[in-house]
Amino acid sequence: MDKFFSGNVYKPCEAWIGTKLDEGAQWDSIRALCVSEECFAEALDDLIENELWPEDLDRETWNEYVDYYIELHPALKLGDEEGIVGIDKEGLYNNFKIPSGVASTWERYKSSLTDSIGVASIGKIEKSCHWILNHLKEETRTYGPVKGLVTGSVQSG
Repeated sequence: MDKFFSGNVYKPCEAWIGTKLDEGAQWDSIRALCVSEECFAEALDDLIENELWPEDLDRETWNEYVDYYIELHPALKLGDEEGIVGIDKEGLYNNFKIPSGVASTWERYKSSLTDSIGVASIGKIEKSCHWILNHLKEETRTYGPVKGLVTGSVQSG
């Protein structure tokens, strides 16, 4: 399934899901294209026509793609009984978004990675970077510097 969805054909679908998640949509709503059941077919046709979604996309393939997207972008869930071990226990300090536009440095870098590593690995890198970004403080005079350790292949610069 990874090779079926890994091409650029599904990039508009990926962007649409990302936008809906940023807007707070839940997975059930995304599976339904954020419309009622009776409007699904019309909404899908509209997205194919206006958002350049794959022309052969149907409900079954859409649901498979959503499953693929969820697998590629796992959410971190902690049980109520689990303590947080990491940079801090206060949670996120900001709501930085990963740039997704055509001129985004991250998007260009991500495109260059597709020849050397898999889509799932790229998704994990993006998720880790986003987590780290959201734990940075814009103002450190009150709280002091944020310190931490990043392991793995790290390039300074």
